[in-house]
Amino acid sequence: MWFLFGLITTLAFAAHATHRRFQKPWSGRSDSSDGITYFGRLEKRGFSSRILRIGVESTKQVEFVLKSESWIDRCFRAIGVSKEYQTGNVGFDERIYIGSDNANVHSLIGKNSHVATALVNLFEYKGEHEARVVEVINRGGQLWVEFKLPNAFEETHLREFAKSPVRFLRDVSTAISQSTTQALYPSKDRFVVKAIMLLSVSTGLALNGIFQFMRNIWDKDTFVIDSGPLVFDGARICVGIAIGLIIVALLILRRSSRTHIILIELSIVGLFGAFATSVATLTEINETFDQSDRERFEVKVVEKKISRSGGRSSRRTYRVRTQDWTNERSTRRFQVSSRFFEDVEVGDTLVITQRSGYLGYRWVEGYEAE
Repeated sequence: MWFLFGLITTLAFAAHATHRRFQKPWSGRSDSSDGITYFGRLEKRGFSSRILRIGVESTKQVEFVLKSESWIDRCFRAIGVSKEYQTGNVGFDERIYIGSDNANVHSLIGKNSHVATALVNLFEYKGEHEARVVEVINRGGQLWVEFKLPNAFEETHLREFAKSPVRFLRDVSTAISQSTTQALYPSKDRFVVKAIMLLSVSTGLALNGIFQFMRNIWDKDTFVIDSGPLVFDGARICVGIAIGLIIVALLILRRSSRTHIILIELSIVGLFGAFATSVATLTEINETFDQSDRERFEVKVVEKKISRSGGRSSRRTYRVRTQDWTNERSTRRFQVSSRFFEDVEVGDTLVITQRSGYLGYRWVEGYEAE
């Protein structure tokens, strides 16, 4: 029951979050440069870098994503997984990857040398801060560029830094607006809908796996003894699910300029999610449908230990070590509640209730002080 509830809710949340990721516009501080109105937003990203977005108003009719071309893009294009439009402009094609399958977008970039030049200049712009363009996006009536900058970049640098990028963005936006090309609206981009469906599944699996993992941590009264076989079986199922997701993705997405981008994210997130969910599912089935007899073992407490994690707001974890009732020559350590930890002392006897498990993974149903 808990597993199904977690799976349904996390899949629903993941679908909503993924949809917002593709469709949600952003806002920033409004300013102007040489009479051009723009908006910018600076965000901290990690410990050593920042992300700066600079954007101008644009048309909603055209939607595209451009990014710096990498060796990964070239590899997937070479093996035939991805298919990218080539403009014929060597300087553009070697520098910029077009993440759009819209023929009208291809025509706009390929046939308008002014647009191509402005985009190349934008991607080559570094300013005085060794900036690097991550991507250029036109979506939802906004055209913006995303820069990766060192952590030393401050809000006070934004106005001076933005002068050239704003001019390049204005040139591209003007060319788009003046173009007679009637590109498809974002809502008609079928690839986005397919990508949302696939990424919702992988993200949902990951969120559900995390949820189930945390629930198992909170439930300190039960734990699996045969964790090795459980993890091994979970890994086998995980590989099968991941391969299935990739095959389905290739069939649904087909050859596209964005196929490999979705495949990479689907593989990373989906692999983790499939593994975490597989282990959680096997554990749930093993315990829920177990009808084996209960076995009780008496063992001595040989050690008590408290560990801390999380810095200042540290979380305490309480563990006890006992004689191993499955192997007389060793000991076994497991997590307990703080109250139980305080109630027992080294030398006390614990009664362990063990069951065989529906799937054959022995597990502890509970324990109590004698």
